Amino acid sequence: MITAVVGVLGTRFAPVLSQRISARQRTEETRAAEQRRQFEERRTVYPAMNRPHASSTRSFGVGE
Repeated sequence: MITAVVGVLGTRFAPVLSQRISARQRTEETRAAEQRRQFEERRTVYPAMNRPHASSTRSFGVGE
């Protein structure tokens, strides 16, 4: 009797559990894609921001 109840409950809840797992995975993939996009954006912006600073430190003899 217990085995039958567990089997029926497992059959009934399997689609719900599968849907929640899929939704969580999609959310994680979206978050990871957003983090990659932000990283790439920072990667392109930082050198542009540091260019003026780099030229001024060379004129002061810093790092030589």
